[in-house]
Amino acid sequence: MRAFYCTLTKVSGEEHESMTDDPKSYFVTIEQHVIHFSTMDLCELIRFPQEFVPNTGFERSTVPFIANIVMALTTETYKGQCFVTRSQLPKSMRLVDTVVKRNLIHKGHDQERQGPFFDVLYAILKKEWFGIGEVFVEQMLLVKSRLENQSNQSLLFPHLITRSLL
Repeated sequence: MRAFYCTLTKVSGEEHESMTDDPKSYFVTIEQHVIHFSTMDLCELIRFPQEFVPNTGFERSTVPFIANIVMALTTETYKGQCFVTRSQLPKSMRLVDTVVKRNLIHKGHDQERQGPFFDVLYAILKKEWFGIGEVFVEQMLLVKSRLENQSNQSLLFPHLITRSLL
């Protein structure tokens, strides 16, 4: 697992010629074997569509202002903050919040929801499609950067990584 995170690299430019035209491709080196994968591969592993598919119950994603996201995720008045606390979420979103926190976006403040966590909760609330493969890779890259700064970092997504390496 540690070798996966330490060697995780985004493929770009000339290195990318042998792969598809997908700009979101990555590789890792484990025991002198180079393994290529993309966000599409991660989506296929969990059977989530890589791109928006019509007639699935999801809408095309939008990019709303932070204020609109905050107002959609809480019943309280908007006070200029760029986050929502867990206690401000509607009760119907608290189970979703727990699932996202435990399975997708582990790191961050225990109470404040912001950044990619914020976007995922909003997309789920509005029944909009979002690129889950990209969210996984963002979290993997975050773990990699934390590993470079400290050795005492928990390694996320062991099952997903193991399946992607097989």
